Amino acid sequence: MADIEITQAEADSLIAMEKRFVDDNDWTFPPAGEGIGLALTSLDKRENFMLDVTRAQIKLTKATYQNRARQAVILMRLDLDGSTHRNPDGTEIPCPHLHV
Repeated sequence: MADIEITQAEADSLIAMEKRFVDDNDWTFPPAGEGIGLALTSLDKRENFMLDVTRAQIKLTKATYQNRARQAVILMRLDLDGSTHRNPDGTEIPCPHLHV
């Protein structure tokens, strides 16, 4: 199995990297209860990314945007109109919120 752990410095570099869609296709926001994955690449084409867009089935305003690198490494995730999350330190974070 491939090693998918990266350092914080690597993650910061990947987050800061400018990204472009791999193709020029048009896409439509996913229907209720569905999601799409959009392929992205760095300008030098050395790194590949995915932008996952997921929409809730019942609460149509609830959505998640997630940026992944190296297929499985989640770099950032934006949660919209979802439930409150509890951080490890006990603080509660309401939506919308960004996971980095």
